[in-house]
Amino acid sequence: SPAFRRALQAPPHVRAEASGVADDSEETRYGSRQVFRSTVLVPHEEVAALLTENREELSRRVLPRYLPMVVPPRAWIAPLDGAYLQLRQNVMRTRHRAQLDAMQRGDMAFVYRALDALGSQAWRVSTPLLAVANELWAR
Repeated sequence: SPAFRRALQAPPHVRAEASGVADDSEETRYGSRQVFRSTVLVPHEEVAALLTENREELSRRVLPRYLPMVVPPRAWIAPLDGAYLQLRQNVMRTRHRAQLDAMQRGDMAFVYRALDALGSQAWRVSTPLLAVANELWAR
């Protein structure tokens, strides 16, 4: 629908209207002093309707861009050169060109070796979690 497309094209800093906060917030205690409160946000009825009416379009748009690879990733050799074979991926997010320039000038060999070691680890799929995910996607 046009409204759904407009909502997806809105800038990321635009905040969706919420109809309220659920009453079932709960406190979790870690140790004797730290208390964390978890709260459930309830979307506005129009937002909830858009999400349920356009599930297929939404699922196409929210799939992650960088999925696990079925072949070993390329070794990192520069801040903008490594890992995925076809998608360009920076070694880390930067806000300013100066940060990227500093990475290019610096000795990043140790960082690249560490990232290569992490990237070479095989993924293992949790079969029970996969069954739940498949059931949710089927609905």
